[in-house]
Amino acid sequence: MIHTLKALGGMQVAPHHLAAQAGRDVLRDGGNAVEAMVAAAAAAAIAVVYRPQTQSAVFTRYARFGQDLQAAVTAPRWLLGRTWGSESTSLKLESRFDPALVQALKAAGHAVEVLDEAFSDTMGHAGALVRHPNGLIDGAVDPRSDGVVAGV
Repeated sequence: MIHTLKALGGMQVAPHHLAAQAGRDVLRDGGNAVEAMVAAAAAAAIAVVYRPQTQSAVFTRYARFGQDLQAAVTAPRWLLGRTWGSESTSLKLESRFDPALVQALKAAGHAVEVLDEAFSDTMGHAGALVRHPNGLIDGAVDPRSDGVVAGV
């Protein structure tokens, strides 16, 4: 199981380990958060797919429903609509969703496609950081990617 990483000195999260390391190195060398973000984004832009639905789901799980940050990132994902190079507009679900939920969605008339993978790249990659008022930073990384959370 992956656990939420905690640090006081600074932290960078990215969906690819090299992007996280690039941002962390900027922080470690005295750069600010904006410079670290730019370094990580530049490194991640090369090969990472982002999904707005994923980011919204992770944020809602954490901020609205109080899930642990890592649990919110790791939880099963869904995707409604087309993916890259696909004409399908079905509701795509990772295989970890409860089969009863899948059946209920189908019974309600939804076109549902359960993907073979428990952690599918189709859903994109996510990462999350939360800075608490006391300065502690929580970081979570996506098991669907080879990203890391790198603390200072």
